[in-house]
Amino acid sequence: MDLQFLFSHAIAKGTKFFIKNISKGGATAAPGFFSLYLDHNILKKLASNLETTILVTGTNGKTTTTRLIGDFLENLGVEFVHNRHGSNLERGLISAFLENTNLSGQSLVKTALFEVDEAAIANVLPKLNPQVLVITNLFRDQLDRYGEVNNIRRIWEKCLKNLPEQTTLILNADDPSLASLGKNASCRVIYFGLSDKNVSLEKVPDTVDNINCPSCRSELKYTRYYISHQGEYSCPVCHFTRAKLDIWAEEIESGSSGSEFVLHYSDKIRVDIKTRLAGLFNVYNILASFGALSALDFNLDTFPLVVKNFKPAFGRAENLEFEGRKVIVTLAKNPTGFNEVIRTFFSRGQQIVLIAINDLIADGRDVSWLWDVDFESVRDFGTKFFISGLRASDMALRLKYAGIKNYQVNESLSEALEAALEALPQKDTLLIVPTYTAMLELKKVFAKKGAGGQFWED
Repeated sequence: MDLQFLFSHAIAKGTKFFIKNISKGGATAAPGFFSLYLDHNILKKLASNLETTILVTGTNGKTTTTRLIGDFLENLGVEFVHNRHGSNLERGLISAFLENTNLSGQSLVKTALFEVDEAAIANVLPKLNPQVLVITNLFRDQLDRYGEVNNIRRIWEKCLKNLPEQTTLILNADDPSLASLGKNASCRVIYFGLSDKNVSLEKVPDTVDNINCPSCRSELKYTRYYISHQGEYSCPVCHFTRAKLDIWAEEIESGSSGSEFVLHYSDKIRVDIKTRLAGLFNVYNILASFGALSALDFNLDTFPLVVKNFKPAFGRAENLEFEGRKVIVTLAKNPTGFNEVIRTFFSRGQQIVLIAINDLIADGRDVSWLWDVDFESVRDFGTKFFISGLRASDMALRLKYAGIKNYQVNESLSEALEAALEALPQKDTLLIVPTYTAMLELKKVFAKKGAGGQFWED
């Protein structure tokens, strides 16, 4: 009998009960934090009788990709544990398990689906030994915490060397740094990407993270740029090239109200996809989720319907109504993400945009990334900006240097929201672009007005 495990599990269960029923909180991290302190191997023990584990990591797209997979599993009637609310450090995974364990700590379900923080994956991976590992992309994010992208890539490279043969690795082939990881993998690899010249950018973005060959460091030559350094490429020196796609999208029509495209799988399956998920980045998320499910040999006939009916998480390009007005909330936490928001949602004319920038730990304390967002591209759009958050002054300074003069600063998010709604023409849509903790604060503001619940109720 493992008394240490039983004690730590009991403490975690009690903490979760207290937070949810007495404090009326979400209990998405604290129970796991305390139990991990008491037993460093509690996650491995909780997962000991799982039959199927799916992990999703990467810079952007983790939450949407895991929720797409989760909706498909629910549609099939599969019972599973899932950190649905986005608490993606080890403590969050443990806390999610507690919803589905008996008093002795045994999991009551046989399947687990987790999104995992890109730096935390190194510690989590050997404890869970997943059947499927999805890596969505690798962009510069939270420099104060992660450092440059090569630091994360080195962590992943070390992890993947120890993957068991029964794991299937799902990789974004359009990202050279990820595609190269699959070259040396000892397990099965499924590559996904785009194949559509009509959604290619005309030139490499000025703020691209890295266009050097991961093998020899020479500059890669691109025939198509899709998002930042993601595209179709080859190295003229060592001849490293994009992997052959197993799953790809073409005939893509993507805008602020949703996307349509044709999904191909291994030259055998052709599926028409229609979704409310806006933006090219969500096309990638759909491909990644399809890859994970195909690796587990599910019958995917219902996949298009699941995608069509999919409702994004709060802040993931969700269309809402608030006080009778139309609102889109889309999270941006790094230069690539914000540039894609601009590409997808900004338009010429008297558009009203609310930007909320915080610098708490979950956001990243370093906000210098704002200077790598291409605000100059919307200088002449006629947009009216409302700026809020703890680093509102930094955001305002960035707009000033971009040559944008039409902005108003209010550090109070609720007051900035009220001002933006007052300025919004009756039939227009307010675009809100927050960082992570600002998004959670915004969710509370909406909940107080009766527009949705707290984030753990989503």
